[in-house]
Amino acid sequence: VVWWLNLLSIALYLLSGSIIAVAMQRGARLPAEVAERWLL
Repeated sequence: VVWWLNLLSIALYLLSGSIIAVAMQRGARLPAEVAERWLL
């Protein structure tokens, strides 16, 4: 029952990586409120 947790962590890692990539492509002009919302 640990494989789904590992799969979830990989999915979150890829999702955060894609979000960071999009943010960097846009010049990292992400508002602080949106950044805090994603971190929290």
